Amino acid sequence: MLTYYFEARGGYEVLTYKEPVICPIWANDADCSISSPCADIIIANLVMPKMSGSILFKAQSRKGCKIPLKNKAFILGNFAYVTMNEIMESECVIFEEPIDFGKITAWLKSREQQMDLSQPLKIKRKEKRYVSNDEVACIVQPNNKYMKGIAVNMSISGLCLKTDSPLREEQIVTIHPDHLNPSQTASVRWAMRMESGSYMMGLQYLQS
Repeated sequence: MLTYYFEARGGYEVLTYKEPVICPIWANDADCSISSPCADIIIANLVMPKMSGSILFKAQSRKGCKIPLKNKAFILGNFAYVTMNEIMESECVIFEEPIDFGKITAWLKSREQQMDLSQPLKIKRKEKRYVSNDEVACIVQPNNKYMKGIAVNMSISGLCLKTDSPLREEQIVTIHPDHLNPSQTASVRWAMRMESGSYMMGLQYLQS
């Protein structure tokens, strides 16, 4: 069910495993030796064969896992074999069954704003993103407002845009970068204010 959800959301390559021992940190009982994270998001059952999800995440943290704890979540169904201390001590998000997909969507929006999609993953990304510093011109709906920005990274599906003015989520923007012909229409997927006072926004191209 979660696989279908992430694939329908778009932009995610979803890998599923029956047991948590797929993690090399657990399987080899050694420190993580990779320089890049193996995923953007990890979701695990709190109760699993061989170990609890909290034990897995704690072991990953001790051994140098590159994925932030805030990007990890538990699915809590039956916690008969898990103490409440394990749950309370965890820094990860917990979603109870039956799953509230509204809560998962809200969590993902907050985490997606922190993802640097120009960084590689150990496994692979669904699509390659190219780091850039290209200036783009934008026409913002509904008032046809003209603005300029910098494309921080780009892919076949969209771009990450840095501007001096904010845009709203789901606002429609027509992008006119010099190297794109014809122009592309996109929807603002997320927007955030940076400490520098500028704004960063994720734009997803709309199908023509």
